[in-house]
Amino acid sequence: MLQISRRSFMQMAAASTVVAGASAGSSRASTQSAAAGKLIDTHHHIFPPGLQDWLVNRGVLPQDRSTWPNWAQWSLDETIEMMESVGIVGAIASQPAPLSLFPTAGEAREWTRVINESSAEVVRDNPKRFGFFAYLPLNHPAVMVEEAVYALDELDADGVMCITHSGDKYLGHPDYAELLSELNRRKATLFLHPDRIDLPSPGSVPYWLTDFMLATTRTALSLILSGALDRNPDLSIILSHAGGFLPYIHGRIFHLDETEGRDGAKAAESLKRFYYDTALPMSPYATAPLLQAALPDRILFGTDWPQVQTKGIAEQLAEMREDKELDSALRQKIMSDNARALFPRFAS
Repeated sequence: MLQISRRSFMQMAAASTVVAGASAGSSRASTQSAAAGKLIDTHHHIFPPGLQDWLVNRGVLPQDRSTWPNWAQWSLDETIEMMESVGIVGAIASQPAPLSLFPTAGEAREWTRVINESSAEVVRDNPKRFGFFAYLPLNHPAVMVEEAVYALDELDADGVMCITHSGDKYLGHPDYAELLSELNRRKATLFLHPDRIDLPSPGSVPYWLTDFMLATTRTALSLILSGALDRNPDLSIILSHAGGFLPYIHGRIFHLDETEGRDGAKAAESLKRFYYDTALPMSPYATAPLLQAALPDRILFGTDWPQVQTKGIAEQLAEMREDKELDSALRQKIMSDNARALFPRFAS
């Protein structure tokens, strides 16, 4: 039985409220974006009605929707309005719930099943617009494996997602070997989303500004240096936010042989195994190092909706169109073609 209190649940506000532009509306950027069209968004968050209702029924969310925090007031209509405004024709939805919500395996099973079944319902009702990544609770490895099998076999999930770390355990930790092996066997796609790091942070520094980038970098390197990435060659892994700091420190990785006795060149080459989404940062700030680290067919368009709202998404698209590091062919790959190749749902 779920024991979480309303107060505990409000921790999700901190984990979900990241950065936001103005809400849907007209602008020069949004008009240009709509003209481009046919975008596929692979970093797209939802808070589906089934999850909303479940939380209301358990007293975690109040009955009066107008009193809900913004991040819980997800609306399909508003989401579709945004997508049509900027030219997104398809999105792979996800719900990156913080691990603090389910300290026990029983709570994790209950939460996870509701998240995934309610997400699958949104997809069933809108199969041409949405796919979804099934949520897996990283603090309960056995539940992760159970839910991955269920979601991929029974819910037709397009892949799975998890948070980058649980305490000091990142995805290369032996606890996750069974999960990675199962996903590799299925040639599945795993989307990694960061959360705050369990370290003190200067009070004036928002955790999403630095912790998210570092958490993504740490889990990617844990996969590389533990050998987990090599042991699972058929597993596709997407790193959020252009890989965090990983592309920027590409050159430092080469020096692992000098300082750690590790094969730095091999580790650096492993950066090309990952997929990277463009959800903050991207053009023009992170483009050059990302293109050095990533293969051109492994960069995916991502918005971070609804944390980034319509105006911010339109501005990002305008910046990508004006980015001198991207030619028209590569821009087309990033905005659509690479995702269509990775996700059969959107292949045509």
